[in-house]
Amino acid sequence: VYYTATKRQYDGAIIEVGHYFTHHLLIPPGVRDVDFQATCPERCTQSGLPPGGVNVIASILHAHTAGSAMWVEHIRNKTKLPNIDQNLNYDFNFQEMVLLRSEVTILPGDDIRVFCRYDTSDRTAITLGGEGTSDEMCLAFLLVYPKPDIAMCLSRITNEAFASFLTKAAMCA
Repeated sequence: VYYTATKRQYDGAIIEVGHYFTHHLLIPPGVRDVDFQATCPERCTQSGLPPGGVNVIASILHAHTAGSAMWVEHIRNKTKLPNIDQNLNYDFNFQEMVLLRSEVTILPGDDIRVFCRYDTSDRTAITLGGEGTSDEMCLAFLLVYPKPDIAMCLSRITNEAFASFLTKAAMCA
C-alpha cells in the first residue's frame, strides 16, 4: 500500500461488458466453433460515459472451459475500429489481465461488442450460461479511467423472447 498526499488526476474503474450469464445462454453440444456476441450499445455508452469518454488501459477476457476464442470489438459511427483485445487461443486455465499496447478511448455513443467462440465438440448435452465451470460466460472486464457512471453493460435476452425461441425450436423438432 502506498500513500501520497497528492491526489491523482483520475480515479480508475472496471467496466464489465458481455452477456448476462443465465440459463438463457444456450450452446449446442458436439460443435467445434459456436460464436456468440454480446453488445454494449451506443445508448448505454452515451448515458454512462463522461463527455470525453474513457481510456481503456487493460482487459480481462472471461469464459469457462468451453471457451476457445474471445475478442472485443469497438464500433464508432457504424465503423469498426481495431479490436480492443483478442485472444484467439483462449484457455480457461490461463486467464490474465492484458495491458494494452496503447490506450483505447471509448467515447459516448460507441458500441462495444464482446465475441466468444465455444468448442463443445466433447460435450453431449446443451451447455447453459451460469457460474459453474462447466456452465458458460462471455465477459470482458475493461480497466478504464476516468471512472464512468456505469460499472457494467450486459446483454441479455428477455424472458418473452426466450420463450418464443423455445416455442419455435420445439416446432422444428
